[in-house]
Amino acid sequence: MWTKEFNSLVIDLSNRCRRVRSYVEDVDFETIKQRFDAFWDGDVLDRPLIFITAPRKRLESIDFPVLGGMEERWTSVDYVLKKMELYFENTLFLGDAIPWYLPNIGPDSFTSFLGANLSFRSEETSWAEPFLEDLSGYEPVFDKNNKWWRIME
Repeated sequence: MWTKEFNSLVIDLSNRCRRVRSYVEDVDFETIKQRFDAFWDGDVLDRPLIFITAPRKRLESIDFPVLGGMEERWTSVDYVLKKMELYFENTLFLGDAIPWYLPNIGPDSFTSFLGANLSFRSEETSWAEPFLEDLSGYEPVFDKNNKWWRIME
């Protein structure tokens, strides 16, 4: 359900990303919210939900900050926001598709929170470097000061 808490979270995130324009105004967000509410209530508002994205005909270009390496492309807030902005500028959101972004450091983020170091091989994925010889004595410990957790915090 679209609660006041969820809306507050969206507003807070929007305030943190003021350098990037809001793309929610590009879609009929109020109607989309009503369709999702109806879906989760087991109803249909006016039609089934449909999520369509497509590339725009005229592609926009954006200047990216110059970075030293692949890890910075995953962990630099400025770079990640520019990459997100490039995707939003060059994508049509149709039907009930809404512009969204999920910050992440790859498929092994949970493993990294428990002690693995990450290796960034491309802009598409990261790998967890092996950090255990034997699982039988391993006791997972979450450390709030973990480098990767602090990046995602």
